[in-house]
This record gives sequence, C-alpha cells and structure tokens, in this order.
Amino acid sequence: MRPAFRDSDWRGYEAVNRKFAAAIIAEARRDPVVLVQDYHLALTPRLIRHRKPGATIVLFWHIPWPNAEAFGVCPWKCQILEHMLSADILGFHTRHHCQNFLATADRYLECQIDHEQMTATYQGHICRVVPYPISIEWPPRQLASR
Repeated sequence: MRPAFRDSDWRGYEAVNRKFAAAIIAEARRDPVVLVQDYHLALTPRLIRHRKPGATIVLFWHIPWPNAEAFGVCPWKCQILEHMLSADILGFHTRHHCQNFLATADRYLECQIDHEQMTATYQGHICRVVPYPISIEWPPRQLASR
C-alpha cells in the first residue's frame, strides 16, 4: 500500500524542525556539538548549520533506511536528504542501512559518494555515514570471561 503524502503534514513537519533548531541555536554557544535524534528532526541539521556553521552535528536515525526506490516515493525526498547531509556524522544501526542511505543520496542528489570511506559530499560539505549497532553486549566480555 502506498503511503499518503499531504502538504499540510509536510508544513507541520517543517515547523516543528524550525522550532527545535531555533531552541538549539538559542542555547548554543560558539561552536556546539549537537546530537539530533531520529527521523522526527531530519531537517534540523541544515537549519542549525545555516546559523552555526562551526557546529559539529551528529544525526542518529533510529529506524531502518529503505532502498532508494522505496524512498523515492516521498515527494520531499531531496529536501530531506539535503538537510540530513548537513550533519557531520549520520548514524544508522547497520552498515546495510548506511549503504541504502548512500545509494539514495547518490540517486536523488548531485553529490559525491565515497563508498570506501562511507562519506557523501554535498555542496562542499562532507557527511560521514557510520553504523552504530543497536544492541548492548551482555554480559560484558570482562564478566563473561570470569
């Protein structure tokens, strides 16, 4: 089943992202380190970057990234990708999700992808795309070896 896309929902999404970015900018000093969590705030990295160009911005995406074809049905795909690529580090749970993201960016934007380094360069800005596994090893190795 194809999802429904409504302009009013997109405008609300943009407004929420602008509010979060404004709050971060108001609190931030010179060159902050900012961690943006999840798909709710995909536009926030670029909004922060415009006002705080020296910020270090990390965006972690908590849900799987689909393949390029699936993401391609979104009418705002390019805007979402552009905003996400304003982060310095973009994290996903698995390498497969990272590869899906890089393939999506490569397909829909004029950007340079380096699959070996796991980076995307868009409008001169380099975004490193990194897997951060979701599980916690238990018991920790030091306890397991006793």
